[in-house]
Amino acid sequence: CIAAMADAVDVPVTAKIRLGWDDDSRNAVTVSRALAAAGAAALTVHGRTREQGYSGQADWRAIA
Repeated sequence: CIAAMADAVDVPVTAKIRLGWDDDSRNAVTVSRALAAAGAAALTVHGRTREQGYSGQADWRAIA
C-alpha cells in the first residue's frame, strides 16, 4: 500500500503504527523497516500496543 501510494503521488508518504498488537507480538521494528523499504518518508510510532489502546504508560524507550 505504501509503495503504491509513494509511486502515485509527488508528496511524501508517511505512516503511523503502534508497537504491536500486544506485549507478546511487538513488531514495530520489523514493520518500520518494511515501511521504509516501501518508500515511507517518515514514521510516527504510538508508544503503546493495540491491546493497551490509550491506557497505561507509553514505552518511550521502544519509540527511541
